[in-house]
Amino acid sequence: MSKMIKKLKDAIVSTDPTQKKHRVQHRKGVWEKAPDFVKECKFCRKIREDQVIFENEHIAVVLGRQHHKGHLVVATKKHIENMFDLPEKAFDSYINDTVKMVKALDKVIQPATVNLEYLDNWDFHVHWNVYPRFKDDPDYGNPPVIPPKGSKFKEYKMTDAELAAFKKEIKKMKLW
Repeated sequence: MSKMIKKLKDAIVSTDPTQKKHRVQHRKGVWEKAPDFVKECKFCRKIREDQVIFENEHIAVVLGRQHHKGHLVVATKKHIENMFDLPEKAFDSYINDTVKMVKALDKVIQPATVNLEYLDNWDFHVHWNVYPRFKDDPDYGNPPVIPPKGSKFKEYKMTDAELAAFKKEIKKMKLW
């Protein structure tokens, strides 16, 4: 493991006791004692249910809720809770392939900019939210406004042609 990753791992401190307990259980591999929300991880379910638009050995890419056009979720294929617990090769793939997803998305839908979000505070599975941002977004110039779970929101979906072009761009790239 690189020194930088080790330093970053050592620097992570959770102040939420539920997260700490949950993480300790998962790291010890005590699946049976893991809380139900881990067993029902939405990212593991999406990967298992084949909602994936791209995958390799380390990552899976799915469409997020389309409150921002082209919203992607880049998740690790294995259920890992902390980015800095990834083995080095998986960490490199996770970071570098996320950048490549952004580049492919940029080529196809040409946003003004892209926001990457890694919160690690309620969905306990390593993932980036990739939010393409357009100047006519209602919240442009601010962090993306995420509608509460279960609420209705206006969808800004990519067209079928844009999604096909995105997949084609990914195939052209050399990924980890």
